[in-house]
Amino acid sequence: MDHLERLSDLLVQTNELFYDIFSEVVGRYGISYAEVFVLKHIMESPRTIGELSKLSGFPYSTISGVVDRLEKDAYVVRQKDQNDRRVVWVCLAGDLEQLEQRLPFMSKTYLGELFAGMTKEEVEQICQSFMLVNRYLQEKLAAQAERERK
Repeated sequence: MDHLERLSDLLVQTNELFYDIFSEVVGRYGISYAEVFVLKHIMESPRTIGELSKLSGFPYSTISGVVDRLEKDAYVVRQKDQNDRRVVWVCLAGDLEQLEQRLPFMSKTYLGELFAGMTKEEVEQICQSFMLVNRYLQEKLAAQAERERK
């Protein structure tokens, strides 16, 4: 097997393993990936449904439905903008700590817990490898965007 094929296979395998673990965890809490996506982005800062739609690539109506479910489950609230009443922000219903108590996998430390037991050297080696992979992928993405501009 060629070395680039091996790299590709390992990346796919890693993605599938992560997906399987995350699916099992998310399933325990009865929340969808789309809901996790919205929560992740509004944890950073309040967003409009239009912004969330652009970030996700899903239609406005789909994201609106996701926000409806999150609002019904008291994860988020809609708030009108104080300066422009036509703008509606989607915000966390409580603080970040409350969200992390309800959905522990949303905590920044959760993923690190998956790798508990690794040595510092192993973690550093993996981090260096991911940084290298990310650099190559970012270069490919930039080159693709450049080709599309022309």
